[in-house]
Amino acid sequence: MPGTGGSEILSLTPNPVSDKALVTCFIAKQGRVTLSILDSGGRPVALLAEGTAPPGIQSHTLNAEGLAPGIYFCVLTTPEGRSVKKFAVAGK
Repeated sequence: MPGTGGSEILSLTPNPVSDKALVTCFIAKQGRVTLSILDSGGRPVALLAEGTAPPGIQSHTLNAEGLAPGIYFCVLTTPEGRSVKKFAVAGK
């Protein structure tokens, strides 16, 4: 079981992102999961996953082509809590 035993974002690579990134998460228990992208002001700008997820390691692709260069947050929300990973989108 990765980390402290709770659900968490394991990695977001590459960081900084120029076009696409791979977000890898560990889900501790089956339940409702939301994986979203927030801008530096906390506003949602993308939704990568929403729904019931089984326990285990899950991967999702982030398409950053429509995001302006800057700092963003990838947020995994589960019944156990939240995991946040800060990342940057690079200019082209």
